[in-house]
Amino acid sequence: MSHQRFETPGRLQLRVDNRAGAVRLRAQPGTTTEVDVSVEGIEDPELIEQVRVEHEETAAGHRVSIEVPGHMGSPVGGGLRLYGKRRVRVVVPGLSDLLPALLGGKQVVVTVRLPESATVEVFTASGEVSADGRFGTTTIETSSGDINVGAVEGDLEVRTQSGQVEVSSVSGETRVATASGDVRCGALSANARFRTASGDVSVDASGGGLAAHTASGDVNVGQVESGCHIETVSGDQHISRLIAGLARLESVSGDLTVGIAPSTLVAVDAETVSGDLASEIELGPDQPAGGDGGAPDDPRADLRAKTVSGDLVIRRAR
Repeated sequence: MSHQRFETPGRLQLRVDNRAGAVRLRAQPGTTTEVDVSVEGIEDPELIEQVRVEHEETAAGHRVSIEVPGHMGSPVGGGLRLYGKRRVRVVVPGLSDLLPALLGGKQVVVTVRLPESATVEVFTASGEVSADGRFGTTTIETSSGDINVGAVEGDLEVRTQSGQVEVSSVSGETRVATASGDVRCGALSANARFRTASGDVSVDASGGGLAAHTASGDVNVGQVESGCHIETVSGDQHISRLIAGLARLESVSGDLTVGIAPSTLVAVDAETVSGDLASEIELGPDQPAGGDGGAPDDPRADLRAKTVSGDLVIRRAR
């Protein structure tokens, strides 16, 4: 195992590109960044020596970059993809998963202990990504590796093919795209956008606008505070508590279930073509139905729900 230690006061930017194994980040109070590189299960000094670790000062603070060399983990047949103003190397799905096999089953594990609130970019193939602690703006891209992230104080962007995604909380905007991997998020304070094919999406609480689009994946949201737009083909949709904002729910064959917060005034426009429709609230798109007490300053919601063959249930949240 190799170990390197850097003093990195001020703003830290961390970039890890490991196509041949896992990335483990541990954010903690302090100004020191420590990098450990190992080969899982064996000692292989020659392999470890080829991993590049670079540290440089910037105008705002420091930058640390860690990269597994091209012959060990660089994209095979990959190219460039443009995200905003950032150019990011990507791996052709399928080929990236062969890299550990090409290394004889060896996986290079990169572990970084770093100051809290650092800006982070991580790229792996099939290796898992775990990030414990508090981070700034965070970007993670994998092919099939699972992703587990603690608290993100900035924006979060995640792209994966089949990896599972779990995030504790995000203060900034959230963008997650996956093919078959499930997504599980805690509290989201700002706007969030999810796109999956067959993966399920679960969110404990959404404080900003929430957009979710899936084909067969289910969407479950505990609390919606500022509206949402959810589209599925066959996936079910469930909102435990709608507090305020415009909520648009659309599905072809999925079931829709919505709980309206007790004090929320709500206007409802709901339709199912061949499914069953049940509502504890009077349906009417123009005049809102009063919540418990019906005070003038009660929050207001506008629910627009439509499914073709699925069932639709609207109730008062308990």
